[in-house]
Amino acid sequence: IKDFTRLRHGDTAELDLAVDIQRSGSASTPFPLTVNLDGARQQFELALDGQALRWRHRVELGRKATGWGSVELPADGNGRDNAAYFVYAAVQQLRATVVGASAPGRRLLRLAAGASPKDATRATDGMAPDESAGLNLKDQSLLIWQAPLPQGSVAQRIRDFVAEGGAVIFFPPGKPDAGRFENVGWGEAQAAASDKPLRVVRWEEKEGPLAKTDEGFSLPVGELAVQRRQNIDGDTTVLAAFEDGTPFFARRALGKGRFFFCATLPEPEWSTLGDGLVLVPMMQRMLQT
Repeated sequence: IKDFTRLRHGDTAELDLAVDIQRSGSASTPFPLTVNLDGARQQFELALDGQALRWRHRVELGRKATGWGSVELPADGNGRDNAAYFVYAAVQQLRATVVGASAPGRRLLRLAAGASPKDATRATDGMAPDESAGLNLKDQSLLIWQAPLPQGSVAQRIRDFVAEGGAVIFFPPGKPDAGRFENVGWGEAQAAASDKPLRVVRWEEKEGPLAKTDEGFSLPVGELAVQRRQNIDGDTTVLAAFEDGTPFFARRALGKGRFFFCATLPEPEWSTLGDGLVLVPMMQRMLQT
């Protein structure tokens, strides 16, 4: 099971499952896959044309709060890898905190990480960098940081938050910053030619914040026009890159959690990221992480 997410629809819910299936042969014969939810079994016939397949499926939970399930392959020569198990818990409130240098920037990032007024399971708070000494990450899911990288006890608090399973995304401070977070930091800020914005030409679409939608549609990452960027320095996994190979979006694991760096800001003088078609799903997925 590559991923599963609990989705809420009014008073009911469903699980969105993503299952990776691999085999050594390349026969195209359909095979049965069984989904077991709390003892109720449902079988599906899948066609695997090559040697690997990512299968997505939604399971209705109704009003169930907690439970368990499994995904099972038919019997073969190795019974140890024929079943993968999962558990699901009650809906939890997802909260994000934005630490931003400008009030308009904080407002935009809070909107991107928030949800519709009908969704009471999500909430966002905002503060200026000089208020970060009082940063409280208890019960938070995501920290959005747009300021010089944190130092001292604030940085340690954020490290502990990520190590325990939280997610953090750092946006450029827009000025030189000698700080480091887990040996990752900001390089110099660069501007594109006024008539030739920088373009993202490669990004990870199989998993992560920039993955395709459940319907198989790509996010319009390649349509972003970037006028300014600040280079990402350090050992990271690059999830998206500009045409010259410079990282646009990068990730690093720390304990149970992850932190991300984005090389541009969602502000008009920086890029079109603030239009929301990429920013909103990106932020929402990190919030779920």
